[in-house]
Amino acid sequence: MDNQKIRKLIKKITFCFLLFGITTINYAENFMIKHSYVEINHSFGIPQQTWYDKTYISTNNDVITDTLSDTSLVMSSDKFGIYKTPLTTELKKRMFEVNKILRLPNIDKILATKKKEKDFHYVLDRETVNQKYGTIDGFEIYYPWNINEYLKHGKKNHAKLSQQISDFVADLSLLGYSEARVKFADFYGIPNIIPKKEGLEVILTLKNVGPFDVTISNPKDFQDISNDQYYENFDKKWYELKIGGLYKDVGLWMRIILLPEYLLNENLSPNELNGHLITVKSDSERVIKFLIPYNKIKVELSNGEVDTNRTKEGYIHLDHNAAIVLSNWNMYINFGSIFSKEKVWKEEKSSQVKGWVNLE
Repeated sequence: MDNQKIRKLIKKITFCFLLFGITTINYAENFMIKHSYVEINHSFGIPQQTWYDKTYISTNNDVITDTLSDTSLVMSSDKFGIYKTPLTTELKKRMFEVNKILRLPNIDKILATKKKEKDFHYVLDRETVNQKYGTIDGFEIYYPWNINEYLKHGKKNHAKLSQQISDFVADLSLLGYSEARVKFADFYGIPNIIPKKEGLEVILTLKNVGPFDVTISNPKDFQDISNDQYYENFDKKWYELKIGGLYKDVGLWMRIILLPEYLLNENLSPNELNGHLITVKSDSERVIKFLIPYNKIKVELSNGEVDTNRTKEGYIHLDHNAAIVLSNWNMYINFGSIFSKEKVWKEEKSSQVKGWVNLE
């Protein structure tokens, strides 16, 4: 399949994805997306890859952007989430002018559209009688505007309108990621660990804050890590716990990965058990439980000894209320089909083990 056919296929997929995705976010009474501006970046190597840089404007004139960590960048849990930033008076005026340009017929004929690695998609006044959408093949947004680069892909008499669109989208993105932004949607896990005779029960509360339904990977699709080469194998994890504490004044760590074999199915529907995704509705939480046998938990003491602090039954000793939990997860996540990442690595805030009673 040649590049032109590939681009046409991507264009069709982009239309369907963006239009379908946005129709699903109308959860909060006073929140809807009004306009979207999406930069599409292609790599025509093998395998082909496509990236989308998305900026949205809501009906109440907020710029909507995201900060989602991924496998190449670990973000603070405080920064993770979806953000809103009020439009400035100037940008409101420029938005009106740029949207008028984007409504012109045959818009691609009056812009520079020969940069084959770039496309620009937009949807204006969505879900209204004034809705307008399109993709301008070969149009690039510059940060900042560069007339010399532009002239490689277009004519000088097309530069004015092209710069107007490019400067607006660039400034919109800069505002959306500025210090003025405020988080209004987040997703995180809260683990509680309860020792039982059969093993450690992990009660994982997945909390979704904000107007988007959140879809995440199903833990049944993930595997154990075969060795300690963390950065080579951490993509196989779904959720990991590290419990640090004391045993007879010696520090210890227990590393627990929530594997499919430990999953208790009581809080998952048959469709979720058979599928690959789990949904947590907007402004709600879900509980998923795991039971990890004690003999599956590796204990490392700070004095170098391993697995020495067990009873003859195999139970693990830990001083009462002397344990902290560090947790992180690595999964696909999707906020209302607007913002998504195939792999997100998020480190949660540390917490203390609750209700711990030693089994001796």
